[in-house]
Amino acid sequence: MKKLFYLITLSILLISCGEDDPYSFSIDAKNGNDIERVVKFNISSKIIDSLKIDKLDLIKMADYAARYADFNVKNELTYDFRNSENELNMIYISDNRIKVSVKGKADNSFGVTGKLTSIVAFDIETKEVIKDKNDLPEVMTIDF
Repeated sequence: MKKLFYLITLSILLISCGEDDPYSFSIDAKNGNDIERVVKFNISSKIIDSLKIDKLDLIKMADYAARYADFNVKNELTYDFRNSENELNMIYISDNRIKVSVKGKADNSFGVTGKLTSIVAFDIETKEVIKDKNDLPEVMTIDF
């Protein structure tokens, strides 16, 4: 009986370890102080199910977005990622573009920490970042 229990338990563990959530992943990214953080992303089901975009392309986009998340922050050295279950970093479709939102926080000029969300847009066909007229990435930052 014990052997059967161990066999069933081992089977469940192997099955659950083999499953990979197709709608989320994590990357390592550096904050403003060059400290590496784990940043989690959730993916809109439309991107995976309908558009069939490869997860490796999405990981590259998330990595790029995390690198430029502090692009519009006044005090870049104070920038850090927010990773809570209530505040999700998302990859989604909007305005016929793939958009990657990265949640963060940074200090303002008075030393007060504020929440912000940076959104980086990518071309839906080429998977390349959308750039402005100065050939810089188009990053929209929203302060809360």
